Amino acid sequence: GWMAATCFNRLQSVATAACTFGPIYKKNMRVFYDTEKFVHSLNIVKNGVCGESGRVDSASRVIMAKFLLRVASVYCQDSTASQDSELKAALMEFSIHLADEVASISLKCPHYHVNSMTHRTKLRLCQTLVLLSQWADQWTAGRLCGRVMAALQSDNQLSVRYLLEWAVCLLLLGHPSLLHAHLLPHLLPDADKRLGRMCSSLTIALHTGLGLPAPAKNAYYQRVLPLVLRWATSHHFVVRLYAQASAVRMWGDCVQSGLVEVLDSLCHLEGFIHFIQENGELEKSKRKIEDNVFFSRMNVCNDFSIEVCVCVCMCVCL
Repeated sequence: GWMAATCFNRLQSVATAACTFGPIYKKNMRVFYDTEKFVHSLNIVKNGVCGESGRVDSASRVIMAKFLLRVASVYCQDSTASQDSELKAALMEFSIHLADEVASISLKCPHYHVNSMTHRTKLRLCQTLVLLSQWADQWTAGRLCGRVMAALQSDNQLSVRYLLEWAVCLLLLGHPSLLHAHLLPHLLPDADKRLGRMCSSLTIALHTGLGLPAPAKNAYYQRVLPLVLRWATSHHFVVRLYAQASAVRMWGDCVQSGLVEVLDSLCHLEGFIHFIQENGELEKSKRKIEDNVFFSRMNVCNDFSIEVCVCVCMCVCL
């Protein structure tokens, strides 16, 4: 009830610190850290080259993530429990707080290097944000979508970008009514044409379509597929590549799901999609698309877990 919500609000800074806990190394210390890590990998720790502390730096983040998910599963699943509405609201505000922290870091340090302190802090905030996105209510999801899409405007390392895109996909899949306000405007011809933003919008459009239930796919693809195909002739090579790959996978999903309405209403686009597959740049640049693990391999629903968010997503970006 209200007492638990009050305690949670007061401990918000502690929860944030736990979610971002990890080693802090200055730039001149990273060489020593990397050297020590390399020596450990040689399995000669027993010879006394360096000590083994047995410390797992991600443990506190995993414990806090489990706690937050446990609270969310209990208090956010049943929206009719009025006595728990205060704690649910506190948890939703914490999600907004995480998104604001990401936005604040983006403003203070728009350009940062991989494995820098800014990168690690932003990555850890996004990990928790993804885990809580699945439990956001309609009002919170709308606020989070706006903040996360704004964060995608700045330069982001791949691991951060994957997590931000993942969070938006989960929010849109949980609340499809937000599609018209938070996704479709970014696919229009007059949308923000910055490279990272456009590639992220196309990736989100693809994974949202793949994750929707079959009854909702008809209306979605009829609206989104023509918009994606417009970008398939963009003057920018990378945007054109992402749009072509997205269109081909969307059309393949329509065929596999047996969406007759989409296939009939967009039959005039079938020839263009086949042309992309056979004569376009997609095959030549297949490696570039495959290097984007989130775009080509991950499933936003089936791969949702603490392990993937905290460990796997970071490792595949190294």
